[in-house]
Amino acid sequence: MDYIKQLLTLRATSLDTAQITLTTGILVLGTVAFVNDNAVAISNGINILVIPFDKIVSVA
Repeated sequence: MDYIKQLLTLRATSLDTAQITLTTGILVLGTVAFVNDNAVAISNGINILVIPFDKIVSVA
């Protein structure tokens, strides 16, 4: 779960786009809206996707 630090850093800079690879192989692009103990929320336009940490493979 090394990616939690990356997610928090991306949230702090808020203009950086996160690239999250899910366990399903799907790549999600967007701005980190929030990070809590269990999940991250990614916003893309008016859409927000909440992703549990156990579904994340990597963050770039």
